[in-house]
Amino acid sequence: MTLGSDKVLDRADSIANLLNAVYKYYVAHGRSELSMQKFTLVPLAGPEDSNSSLGNQLFQLSFGLFLKLQRDENVRFYLRGARISDNSGFVADRNPPIYSLLSPHELVGQSRISDALLRMASHLPPTFDYHDVQEVNFDGVMRRIGGIRIASGYFQNHKFVDAVKDELLARFHASPLFRSAYSLDREHLAVHARYGDYVSKPKNVSRYGVLSAEYYLDAVSHLAKKCEFHSIVIVSDEPKVAWESIGVHLKRHSKLDVDMGVGTLVDDFCTLASSRGVVMSNSTFSWWGAWLASILRDAAVALPVPWYLDLSGGTPGLVNPRWFQIPR
Repeated sequence: MTLGSDKVLDRADSIANLLNAVYKYYVAHGRSELSMQKFTLVPLAGPEDSNSSLGNQLFQLSFGLFLKLQRDENVRFYLRGARISDNSGFVADRNPPIYSLLSPHELVGQSRISDALLRMASHLPPTFDYHDVQEVNFDGVMRRIGGIRIASGYFQNHKFVDAVKDELLARFHASPLFRSAYSLDREHLAVHARYGDYVSKPKNVSRYGVLSAEYYLDAVSHLAKKCEFHSIVIVSDEPKVAWESIGVHLKRHSKLDVDMGVGTLVDDFCTLASSRGVVMSNSTFSWWGAWLASILRDAAVALPVPWYLDLSGGTPGLVNPRWFQIPR
């Protein structure tokens, strides 16, 4: 071991000792929700952009439910910037949609103390507590502060989702925001296009890239041979760009009517989830809309492969073997 690595380990030990000292202080003084009892904490992605965060948050929710239902762990969730009131549990107009799938007792409220502890915890060396799920693309790390285990990661694997399917469906059905996915029954083919940070952030441009019009034409053609649809509706975080890049081509080549859906984030999600078929983008947002549609409507689903433009990303657990894989 080199002198440099010794310094890194010494620094990690120092941070760990400091964090545990701070944790013990707040346990003694009852100053933080993180000091309440032993539990596993799953930080949720965001909240800087709920459009790009909802899909990630749903995978993190699924992993937390996996630990709770399959491992009998006491699991709590945390989202920096979200608010929990003492009376009703939520401050709805300030919170992202994911909170409608959680109950107040499952949440750790935001505080400067909690934020500081979690930020410092990111510098701790990881510990791996789930050796038996390594083959399920764990895609995360575990860290400890006192009696708390922090599960940090995206956990993007359909096997975790499948393991807690019934619980997820019950939560979607009980949510006032997502309930319309159950009540609507549309005969259209939904097409999702993702732009936003896939275009604006250089790192995402090289990692994910934007899907071509040819992919969408091929995917629509493939699903149209499997099912009968009344129309095509496109949903996107940038409707104008989606129409110019995809809509005009679909309108020219398809015999079906093509419309542009314009609604809120939840509206778009429910449009996907209530469809008879879904053409996904390489976005976890559309993954979840497609997953729900495949469960509720037995929808035909097309997803792009490879998922990553940067092939070093490998084949993620997002590739559900029950869906049609269309080269991007």
